[in-house]
Amino acid sequence: MASLRHLKRDINNTIGSVIDVVYSTSSSSKLSDQAEEIIDQAIVAFDELIVRVNQVPKQNAKSYIKLVIKDLQAQEIALLAKANAL
Repeated sequence: MASLRHLKRDINNTIGSVIDVVYSTSSSSKLSDQAEEIIDQAIVAFDELIVRVNQVPKQNAKSYIKLVIKDLQAQEIALLAKANAL
């Protein structure tokens, strides 16, 4: 099992890359309302995932971490799909 510090780093890097994609796909210097909404959703997803990592139960920790990783991947796919639709 990976350490929680590495998992937090992965969450940070993943959500950060999604935000970078939104900024790079934005056609103008000013972000559109859709782009701002996607960034807001990414920040909320980041906060929720970090809270979940900080609340890992002592029992079944391994399966709990796997669920968090699966949710991270699902969030990434959903947010990237919205970013690519811009």
